[in-house]
Amino acid sequence: MKTILMDYTQKDKQTAEKITYDLERKGVRVWNDEFDIKLGDNIFEKKKESIKCCHYILILLSDQSNRTTEYYTAITKAKKDIVILLIDNCNIPNILKEYPIIDLQEEYDDGLSNVLAHLKNKLESKKNQTEKEVTVSSVDLKSVTLKNPILKSMQTVSIEQFFNEFSNGKELEKYKKALLSIFEFAKMREAAYLLFGGSFAVEKDSPSNVTCVIVFRHQSDIPRDHGRFFLQETTIDVYFATIEDQNTLSTHQQLLSMASNNQGAGVIKIDITNISMDQLQRIDHNISDNSTSLIDLYQPRGVLVTLHGLLSRAKWNTELAPIVSSQGWIFAPYVYKSCVDLLFREQKRKRAVDEFRSWIFDIQMRYKGVPISVIAHSFGTYIIASYLAGFDEDIPVQFQSVILTGSIVHTNYDWKTKYEQSKIIRVRNEIAKNDSWVKRMPDGIIRLSKKFGQSGVKGFAQNCDILTQHNNKIFDHNNVIKRDVVEQIWLPYLNANSNLDFLE
Repeated sequence: MKTILMDYTQKDKQTAEKITYDLERKGVRVWNDEFDIKLGDNIFEKKKESIKCCHYILILLSDQSNRTTEYYTAITKAKKDIVILLIDNCNIPNILKEYPIIDLQEEYDDGLSNVLAHLKNKLESKKNQTEKEVTVSSVDLKSVTLKNPILKSMQTVSIEQFFNEFSNGKELEKYKKALLSIFEFAKMREAAYLLFGGSFAVEKDSPSNVTCVIVFRHQSDIPRDHGRFFLQETTIDVYFATIEDQNTLSTHQQLLSMASNNQGAGVIKIDITNISMDQLQRIDHNISDNSTSLIDLYQPRGVLVTLHGLLSRAKWNTELAPIVSSQGWIFAPYVYKSCVDLLFREQKRKRAVDEFRSWIFDIQMRYKGVPISVIAHSFGTYIIASYLAGFDEDIPVQFQSVILTGSIVHTNYDWKTKYEQSKIIRVRNEIAKNDSWVKRMPDGIIRLSKKFGQSGVKGFAQNCDILTQHNNKIFDHNNVIKRDVVEQIWLPYLNANSNLDFLE
């Protein structure tokens, strides 16, 4: 569900935390809005800044609520969906009486169910909202064949064009049956469209890697199982994304648009909403019997989340994706808006962690029961460390393994306690003495946060069973995430930990 802001006074903090926890257990992500108001701060400006990122506001009202009419006026002017939650028999300000009011005083569970039902109805009413994408016109497939220059943008084609002209040639003929199976699978699951990249969008006679993203409309539509299509020595990797989650979808589109040499390549889009099964059967009739396919729907080994650093587009994701997916991992790169200000401004750092909190909870709800591991680089290490430290005991999302590289987390970070609190099972820290970026972090920056440090070059001071640290003279800040390290070191480490259980 969309981001929900919980508005309350500090005197109602305990009740707000209970409601937040109960809603998140039901799959609703809630942002607890706690302000660090300092002398001279304008409370209205603070509120205006915080509600920009939310879609719905839950206002907690009690006898202890001491908000002014001006305060509530500032909230209502934001034109967000507002719900009033009563936790005792108090007066309701006139300006809030026009909004839905849900009583949580006596029948708490019934009241919570009403909150969930109201939010669900609001979301349902927006299901047919037009997707926010740049429209591209169809293209003559004669300009898209593999023997012509690399595409430079996303091109929309019909399914007939895709099969009749794009997939021509002896080397491509064998793929057609597998491609048709993907389309049939997507159609049965009511997907919106498909994206193809890799060898299907670059100048290459004999494809060696094929990547497809099946795009659904809503998070709830995504199948739990993942799929692969095997053709002799070639694997077609199939990923899932949704129109609702534009950040993840944009990341997939970026990965598809990168050729193996990191040069820009095109992405092919096929809309299947108006395709009938009869059309697919006609295509099947025209496909040679020499074209074979085998689909393997499997329970994934785990979800692998990647967190990039500052001023980075994480191009290494393009190399990481096919490697980890080939070994049964669901690849889930997290992309945030990075800038140098994140180092200096506490509020921006807090927002980055809050946004990750919402995103990772969605990942967990999408792949229920599938363990989550993380590869974090540079500022990404700060994000995962801050998330883990943000919950005293119970945590919405647990992590099986975390790999840190270029870590800027403080050397005194307490990993042992995180394990004892069942937040994490294993941690691997890559120590690179030649990491000049971490080595030269000014003391002025390190003092800005208790979590900042130089564990990427000094290692963590704590000695505990869950933490392994490895020194390397070749690594620097940017050259660690390479194929040799991923295939020979990190994936064996992640695979070995995939069956471990959290501490009871």
